[in-house]
Amino acid sequence: MSGIASLPPEILAHILSYLPRKQDKLREQEEQDNQVEPLEQAEQLQKQDKLCGLCEQEKRSSEPPVYLPLYATVCKAWQHQVELKTFREIDVMSSELEYLSKIMTESRRPALRVIEYSIAMSEDVKTACSEGTKLTGEAEKVVEEVVEKEFTAAITELLVLLQEWEDSNPLMSVSIKITHIYSYDDGQGKKTTRCGDQWSSTEQDMFIHTFKPYSRLLHLGSLDDLRRLKSVTKLQVGMGNLNMTEDSMARLAMKFRALKALDLQIGHMAWYAEGTNWGREFVPELRYRFAFSLLPLASLPLSHFSIYCLDESMGHYSHYQQPSSVLHCAAPDIDCLSLAFYAISIIPTMTEMEIINFIVSPQLFLPPAIIPMDSEFAHLARTSPHWPSLAKTSPHWPSLMEYTIRFSSMRPSGSWYFVRHPDNPTPDDFVTPEPNSAAYLEEFRTFPNNKAMNEMLGAAGKAKREMPALRSLYIFAGMGNDLEFEATWCKAGKLYRADYHGIRIAAQPLGMSKEAFLAGNRVYWSTATGRDWRPTREIEEIWASGGNQAWFKRFRYVEDALKEGTVFSRGY
Repeated sequence: MSGIASLPPEILAHILSYLPRKQDKLREQEEQDNQVEPLEQAEQLQKQDKLCGLCEQEKRSSEPPVYLPLYATVCKAWQHQVELKTFREIDVMSSELEYLSKIMTESRRPALRVIEYSIAMSEDVKTACSEGTKLTGEAEKVVEEVVEKEFTAAITELLVLLQEWEDSNPLMSVSIKITHIYSYDDGQGKKTTRCGDQWSSTEQDMFIHTFKPYSRLLHLGSLDDLRRLKSVTKLQVGMGNLNMTEDSMARLAMKFRALKALDLQIGHMAWYAEGTNWGREFVPELRYRFAFSLLPLASLPLSHFSIYCLDESMGHYSHYQQPSSVLHCAAPDIDCLSLAFYAISIIPTMTEMEIINFIVSPQLFLPPAIIPMDSEFAHLARTSPHWPSLAKTSPHWPSLMEYTIRFSSMRPSGSWYFVRHPDNPTPDDFVTPEPNSAAYLEEFRTFPNNKAMNEMLGAAGKAKREMPALRSLYIFAGMGNDLEFEATWCKAGKLYRADYHGIRIAAQPLGMSKEAFLAGNRVYWSTATGRDWRPTREIEEIWASGGNQAWFKRFRYVEDALKEGTVFSRGY
């Protein structure tokens, strides 16, 4: 045993790296599944189903009988090295924070890198929800207040604990993921399962039925009494069943002054209200507040920013409708949300930016020359003394390497980026279908609106010139019927994520080999299937800049692409 105990830490750490943890094995399997092509994945699943029953016993016998934590009992040296691994990532619920504070001793805290934090409701919430099912109106409001109070308390307690750890270890650096909310019973069940026990309740927990967390936006109460932390460098909010209001997400992010990476997922947008005539009516005032809540994020030292909206706006409008303007009446020429995203994109340290499923305009890349002085966005105007002049030697986006935008087919002004395809004109005697009919759901806007799309691509192309570190610029938009518009630029030297993002076949001969096309700067253009659309010659030149460009058809499924021709790139 003395020989084992005297192993150098480097060798011991290498040995322990081969010993499994349950979460490592699960993550490894997920990564393997994600790397498999869609067609191969389906075949692989079929094979797994056939072999599952035959190999289950063999699989159980071949797995190690114990996982990494048990090896901590070998000796003190092994215990220290095992703890460096087991306490690297912590999956904890709000109801377990007190226990976590006890086991996370000062010697273990330096190992901590990731906290996956879930919100578990208390028994008081369970009681309130059971009473909320018997009444309506006022009772539902009480339930909402109790849940949001519990939610704010859970976030506050986490930040207080991090403050204590930060005080004792100023060099601590962690990332936080907040993605799930559990009912009281589910939280108790999860906690007891970890301990090898079982949880049972005599009364049904009505939290999911009463509060409906999947469709409810949680509001985070005030955090003003808490100081800003420097230990949290990465924050991910959403991606599960927890949906926060947009301003709550932003206020939480602002509590971390050294934040470098921020990923936000919005379950459904709060800035629309139920309207009439099949669709929804957007509320410009709420959209403006959302944009304003994002502005402070531009003061953070971010290098990565991603914001993703599950509830794609165009899905709520028929192509036969004229969308409502989402611009604020006080400044109808100012697209505040695009300007907020723009302000974040020009953070000097920003290297990766991703905006998915939002209504945006060319102001995402090029702010208007004049913005009213009383506007919170006035400092972003091109004539403002605060705006970095294009005549200066310093680039506008000095560090940006990858920029991905998937925008709605609707424009903020209340019109569309796409029109009816020229090969599919409306008959002279055409009558607009009734709102509740199947014909009213037809998605016919599959061809770019010349003026609108040239403005968007022109602004993006000019901005690209001010991105010296850029490796890929990916702009795409959904057009319905699984069709997508695409304009992608990739830098020569290697293949990037954007080269594989989507399933493409060449719409016309390349005029060069595939290898030659991929070797230089390259532009992928696609208007889905059918007649090719071309931007103006000036915009083509701005995008291509002497590099290679070609037109492609995009498909969502490999099988559909294979029916059309030879697949140029296979997406993920």
